[in-house]
Amino acid sequence: MSEEDIALYSQKFDEHDKDKSGFISPKEFVTLYRDIENDQNKTEEESKILFDGIDIDGNGKMSKDEFLGLVKTVKTSDKLALFKIAFRAFDKDRSRSLEAKEVVEYSKFCKAPVTKEEAEKIILEKNPDGKTKGLNFPQLYKIVAGEDIDELTDPYDGREVKKSGCCLLF
Repeated sequence: MSEEDIALYSQKFDEHDKDKSGFISPKEFVTLYRDIENDQNKTEEESKILFDGIDIDGNGKMSKDEFLGLVKTVKTSDKLALFKIAFRAFDKDRSRSLEAKEVVEYSKFCKAPVTKEEAEKIILEKNPDGKTKGLNFPQLYKIVAGEDIDELTDPYDGREVKKSGCCLLF
């Protein structure tokens, strides 16, 4: 991204940071997301998915650096990074794998819905030993993108995550 782009998006962030905290909330991000995309029809659900994928530590806030990273990812069409954001958004318990319920929600987002039973079957096919109860990022990437990536690819890029202990879906 050019210096001009960084300045423009940094200014937009500041404009939407109503309480001037240096962070934006999910509610503030909805309007920022619509402004950035120049599309007032962008849904709150879409913005929540992006927000959840960026908010790795689960603190309910997005910093300017996190936001600028998202903009760079979108503007450069970084496919792998976009998939990581989506994966993290649906990995509600931050376990680094998507269990059947999470796969179902992810599949709806991808507009290729599967049932819980189908998700369980896919998970078992990818993990025939039955010990693993979900799909890791490289497995999901292969299914959705049709490409192999290094099996050690971390959707959290080595960052510490706060595990929620629950698996509630929005």
